[in-house]
Amino acid sequence: MKKTIFSIGVGWFALQAIWTTYNAFMPLLYAKLTEAPDASGKIVPNLFLVGLLMTTDNFLGLAIGPFWGARSDQTHSKWGRRMPYILVGMPLAAIFTFILPLFAQVSLMALVIAALLMNFSMTIFRAPLVSFFSDLFPKSMRSQVSGTTDLMAGIGAIVALLGGGELYRINPSYPFIMVSLTLVIAALVMRVGVKEPDIAEIGKHDDVSGDLPPSLIAAIRTLVKLPQRSPILFLIGVMFTWSAWNAIESFWTTFATTALKMNGGDAANFAAILALSYLVGAVPAGIAAAKWGRQRTIMIGIVLLIPLYIIGALNTSILAFAILLGVMGPCWALVLVNGVVLFQEFASLRQIGLFSGIYAIATAISQIIGPPLYGYLMDVGGPHMLWYVGIAALVLGAIFISRVSEGRINATA
Repeated sequence: MKKTIFSIGVGWFALQAIWTTYNAFMPLLYAKLTEAPDASGKIVPNLFLVGLLMTTDNFLGLAIGPFWGARSDQTHSKWGRRMPYILVGMPLAAIFTFILPLFAQVSLMALVIAALLMNFSMTIFRAPLVSFFSDLFPKSMRSQVSGTTDLMAGIGAIVALLGGGELYRINPSYPFIMVSLTLVIAALVMRVGVKEPDIAEIGKHDDVSGDLPPSLIAAIRTLVKLPQRSPILFLIGVMFTWSAWNAIESFWTTFATTALKMNGGDAANFAAILALSYLVGAVPAGIAAAKWGRQRTIMIGIVLLIPLYIIGALNTSILAFAILLGVMGPCWALVLVNGVVLFQEFASLRQIGLFSGIYAIATAISQIIGPPLYGYLMDVGGPHMLWYVGIAALVLGAIFISRVSEGRINATA
């Protein structure tokens, strides 16, 4: 069991390392290629366009990602249900991540094409990887396992920020090379360390009479019409809360370099405080959910975050932001560690991939709408709008998630 958890954790390490690198350094690559004179003649990047370009992963995640999760539910191979998608998607994503900074030296269009290819490859394995939580572990262990893998993910984020920040100073290509290698290693470790259950045994003792239709579109239509509103309310709440988190991930380096006058490498290193504090909170977040329930734990995290965002909106001190980011991490862990596991428990074991895909749709929508909106408002109202909009998103997220009840739904009820 420990070997399996560690192997999945390595996959999450690589996944978070690559997204952290993407979110920290891609805006800087895009910014250089979108610079133009403003009304006063000063050369500035177009933050709205940067935010729009940063949503390429989420457009693909929304359009394609859920397909792979649902498809993996129906896959029968000697490699298992989920593993074929991991062994194909991870190496492809590594290749396209490697070429991102190279294409940035060609043109904006070349960089966008490379980003689309990279993000398409990431969609192949993301939902199957998430599905391992419920495929391989009993319900009582899932939050703790999620916390442990998020701990590994947090280490990946720190390595990407601290190591990537230093490497970026040497050469902007080096952080992307580093995380490309981690994806290849992760695919090999998971191939050796993860043994999927026999397909015939999956859901053998689970009542599947109330399952959603296996088709993604039909499943969503059924979910919307169900009198059991918890899944839909939770998805809406997730969209709001994820937008607040993703905005910090996407625009921290931009905020720090404009509002706090930090350079790009220092801003990335500074963001490691948030990643480290999240890491510290990951395992306790799983333990908290086992004690208090996942929905209640998520609500505690959101309620704690709202005053922290208010402080961020009113603050201009670098030292104060160091403390703020250190406190935010554990609060975010309460929300993020337990989110996907709570949503998977609306499903039977035969439909974990389908529900993982539906959850991915909600996060993708928030990350499609969020960055352009935040970028535009930062253009218009200044960099601190990053925090003001986040406050509103967290409040709305709390309202919807407060009405959610845990437990499996029945589509025939």
